[in-house]
Amino acid sequence: MNDNIVYVPMIKTKRGEFTAIEQLSDPIKDHIKPLFTLTLEDAEKRALALSSDITKRWGNRSFYIDLNRSNPSLILKGQSLFSHVLNELNIEQLHYTPIIDAHNPESDIINHIINIGTSACIRVDINSFNSQTISSITTIIDALNLNNAKIDILIDYQSDIKADRFAQAFDISTYYNLIYSNFYMIVDNIILGGSSIPKELPRNDYSPHGTNPRVFWQGYFDFITNNRLERLPVFADYSIVYPHEPEHLDFMNPNSKIRYSFDDQYLFVVGETIRDEGHEQNHDLADKLINSGYFMGGNYSWGDSYIVDCAAKNVGCGNMETWIRVGHNHHITLAARQNANLRGISI
Repeated sequence: MNDNIVYVPMIKTKRGEFTAIEQLSDPIKDHIKPLFTLTLEDAEKRALALSSDITKRWGNRSFYIDLNRSNPSLILKGQSLFSHVLNELNIEQLHYTPIIDAHNPESDIINHIINIGTSACIRVDINSFNSQTISSITTIIDALNLNNAKIDILIDYQSDIKADRFAQAFDISTYYNLIYSNFYMIVDNIILGGSSIPKELPRNDYSPHGTNPRVFWQGYFDFITNNRLERLPVFADYSIVYPHEPEHLDFMNPNSKIRYSFDDQYLFVVGETIRDEGHEQNHDLADKLINSGYFMGGNYSWGDSYIVDCAAKNVGCGNMETWIRVGHNHHITLAARQNANLRGISI
């Protein structure tokens, strides 16, 4: 991984997320390495367009690609989904790092890494961690080392976050020290990922707005600042969406909402259901965010600029995809700057 990389945003291969990444400032882009996850929903359509979409939205910058949550039996142009996507990325000469699931490694992904010589990242899901996990990682690394591949390890909490920052920092210490003690001489980077975004955002709790602690970030920050670490782990998170959130929220008649991050908190501004009040209410929600006392200013990111324009009705009200894009763009900018500051970098 590039020494300048300070943060890994973990996002799905959807248009809203891609656009949020595309509209980041260049200094932010230069210090992050996004992890794009190809999900089950519309997997074939997205897989066929993935190399061109990434080229358009992210250019030739480096990224992680996670195909493990897609259907492994899907065949695209005579190849497995894994082989087709990775071969297309290679043909386009993109700087990609495939994700290998430590608990269910796909041979097509491992063989591609060995044959092509790309870097690799082994993802360890905390909720699947067991007595065989270290052995499984070792077996994968032994196979990859046939070609001396550069290897990262991602410790992924997903939504399995502790109740407070102190418990989370202790838990991070436990797993990080275990991985570090076994693999620090072998791997390039250890990445810590997770999300404290609530699964549900009931309107009564967040009207006109409400906050929740970013417990995973708080725990990571405390772990970093309270320990003398020879090598800093890289921070990763799922930005402003719940890791297991359904893709088609429109079928659920959701409320309009703005998700916003500041300091070590999340701010949520939740309106009425879209079916009842439509998207026009977003103008009012943007105004409530600006007047909440937590807004970071229209010049902070593209997402913040959109919030200002929406409140002033200089742009349309947007839809759910628009506001996911806005939230991602702001959060990624914030998280990148926070993690750069931990390393004495200003971006």
